[in-house]
Amino acid sequence: MRIEQLWVLSEEEFTALSTPLDPPAKPDLVIDTVSVAETSMAITWAAEGGELFEVWRPPDLILWGEVDDNVEARAEGGSNTLEFGETRPDRVFFHVQKWE
Repeated sequence: MRIEQLWVLSEEEFTALSTPLDPPAKPDLVIDTVSVAETSMAITWAAEGGELFEVWRPPDLILWGEVDDNVEARAEGGSNTLEFGETRPDRVFFHVQKWE
């Protein structure tokens, strides 16, 4: 295969192409803290008292299972504790979303 032309971008062209036209939207929810213990992990997030949230966790990053669909935030925010069982995994993935 033979390359006929080689295109080189200037710094301005590269910046223009790699900068989104609209800034990304603010995330709906931001995790504040994650505390890991031997058999559990506690997560907290900012929320209004009384708001409901769902917490999901995948065993394999393909199929997500619902951990809890009725997490009610208190005045100081939302929180949930994920239990590991007998063995703490090397990695833990989770998803928290506002319950609609």
